[in-house]
Amino acid sequence: HMERMKEEMKKTLDYIDEEKIKLAASYLKQSTHVEIFGVGNSLPACVDASRKLMFAGKLCNARTDWDELRSAANSLAENDLAILVSYSGETLHMLEFAHILKKRNVKTIAITGSHSNRLQSEVSLSLQAYITSTYFGELDMTSRFPLSMVLDFIIIAYLNEMKIC
Repeated sequence: HMERMKEEMKKTLDYIDEEKIKLAASYLKQSTHVEIFGVGNSLPACVDASRKLMFAGKLCNARTDWDELRSAANSLAENDLAILVSYSGETLHMLEFAHILKKRNVKTIAITGSHSNRLQSEVSLSLQAYITSTYFGELDMTSRFPLSMVLDFIIIAYLNEMKIC
């Protein structure tokens, strides 16, 4: 499993497009409010990123309740930013939120762990992590740390752009 995680980290680093990271940071800089959307096992990465952005002075939330997420999607405006984090990019709630956000002309960033998914086609900017599906019987042991890595790269680029670090 250590080798699997090393491979996930290496391949995620290989997938990183620095221009897309810089664009994501500029979206952050231009936004009034940031909402980070994630459900299930992707949620902890969202909460972590939200805390980091709040401590950096950016108004940000990562809500835990699906109904709150839907309400947030319906409340965001064109000057806000939504970051949608999903391993599969096929989670129905995430696709619903992306659809609402698109209708409201909200800038959106998707960070996903699988290639060629529907969420990528619904957003302004799509970034990719490399994740290997891992189960022990029925227990999902698939790590979401590559999603956190991509979020951290965006936050670090934002901090550099804001001259905070």
